[in-house]
Amino acid sequence: MRKIIKPVTDPVRAAQYIRMSTEHQRYSPDNQQSAIATYASLRGFEVVETYLDSGKSGLTLSGRPALKRLLSDVLSGAMPYKAILVLDVSRWGRFQDTDQAAHYEYMCREAGVPVHYCNEPFENEGGTMASIVKHMKRVMAAEYSRELSTKVSRAQRQQARLGFKQGGMNPFGTRRQVVDEHGNPRLVLERGQRKALTTDRVVLIWGPAEEIAAVRRIFRMFVEDQMSLAEIARWLNTQGHTQVHGAEWRASAVRYVLRNELYIGTYIFGRKYSNVGAPHPAPVQDWAQVDVLKPIISKKLFSDAATRLAKLAPNSYTNEELLEGLRQLLAEKGTLSTFLIKNSPFLPYPCTYMRRFGSMSAAYLLIGFDEPTHCPPSAPMAQI
Repeated sequence: MRKIIKPVTDPVRAAQYIRMSTEHQRYSPDNQQSAIATYASLRGFEVVETYLDSGKSGLTLSGRPALKRLLSDVLSGAMPYKAILVLDVSRWGRFQDTDQAAHYEYMCREAGVPVHYCNEPFENEGGTMASIVKHMKRVMAAEYSRELSTKVSRAQRQQARLGFKQGGMNPFGTRRQVVDEHGNPRLVLERGQRKALTTDRVVLIWGPAEEIAAVRRIFRMFVEDQMSLAEIARWLNTQGHTQVHGAEWRASAVRYVLRNELYIGTYIFGRKYSNVGAPHPAPVQDWAQVDVLKPIISKKLFSDAATRLAKLAPNSYTNEELLEGLRQLLAEKGTLSTFLIKNSPFLPYPCTYMRRFGSMSAAYLLIGFDEPTHCPPSAPMAQI
């Protein structure tokens, strides 16, 4: 005899947490909400609040403002709901330490707001076997991120060895050229544009003659005239030159030019491994190094510049240079984080800022930066 399910007359008020990893997963939030809505209607929940982390990685909590707000609301006790609905374990997070995911879930449960996974084959409070399966799911979610990150890193290095540019701003004096799958030129990307077709690739080409002349002048002023980085930056600004992203020149940006092997024709990618966890230096044999352009600086001049840079004290950054570097990174990325600083080619590690200013927050405050609570808009597609 079929069991008759009586309709729930007093549904439990619930919040739903939704996360998608990239901006390319445009339909993911809708799909998650649809699955959660089905689960809610069958289990007697009424969704009254939505927390959405759009284009956010599940590896950490720091970059997920919606999840932080959810946890804050739950712990404050002022939330208008008694349950949290999440599509599955991986949407809650792909934390590399699986205890971290369990910790946040436990915090909610202790506050009287249990987490329910809507698309998992276990009941969240289903006993020992459910706990074992849930832990395995957390391990699988973390391992998926590790494997995917390793594959992406390997593919990026391979593409770099073929001469294709891999992300980031192009150096001063260069432009980004889109080529098709056969290597035929298509168009030159303007600042802020990105390629529209996945089959296309991006290579670097030399830019206007006046920028190339400025690069050569930078090296001569540093090596032959023994000018300081700040003096060279001031000269560039007085001559009307701007950086690739349109900002004024700063000492840290001049240092980046003097250290960039691209000006002797060599493109280097993959100096660090930053798959998951803290970035760490990669062995030189793992770097992707390929000659992609005709040199505009002699190897001797580049070597002399490197020698003079090496003679500068490791702590030769002034406070203003450190802050100027943060401003440049903010202009390039639209946001700041310890991850971005660690992976910046022209900034020291965050520990330098902590020693100098007391904390990263203090350094951010000095340049007027507040961590955003929303994902920045995508760059415009290049028109073909």
